[in-house]
Amino acid sequence: MKMILVMVLMVASMVVAQGLGSGGGYGKSERSYGEKKYNKMSKGPQFERLIAKLELNEATEKSVKAILSEFHKKRYLLKLDSEEYKIALKKMIVKDQLNMDKIRVNCNKRGDLWAQMQILKFEKDVEIKKLLTKEQWDRYLMHRIKTMSKDDKKGEKGKGKGKGKGKKRGHGKNR
Repeated sequence: MKMILVMVLMVASMVVAQGLGSGGGYGKSERSYGEKKYNKMSKGPQFERLIAKLELNEATEKSVKAILSEFHKKRYLLKLDSEEYKIALKKMIVKDQLNMDKIRVNCNKRGDLWAQMQILKFEKDVEIKKLLTKEQWDRYLMHRIKTMSKDDKKGEKGKGKGKGKGKKRGHGKNR
């Protein structure tokens, strides 16, 4: 039993050390990097495909871009806060400070942040819907459904690049 506990603590300390090493923490420098990152989210190829599908006029396109940019900024900052709580939980494990009251509070705060991110998504959609025609809204929803199903598949085992495709290669005649 002690051996298992020691192994768990070793693994947890390695995880925390990797997360808190050079540049791995989520301090002010990470937040400034995040500002650059969320700006890219509203300017990438997926975003441009969405805008092309919707066939927006200039004014509407500008408004949609502003809504999406603000959404990505808020969501990214919430994600950073959520990661800080996650790191705090790992520190508790490593330091062997397993106070269930603190763990519950921490988990509840992470859950609240997740709920805020979900609410942000719906608020964004409501704002965008106000700007679009019925046909544009339908195309927007189809785009959202496609991207959501792709996000769901990211976590499935064996669905990544190069997995399960083509011939198996190896040594020997029968492979």
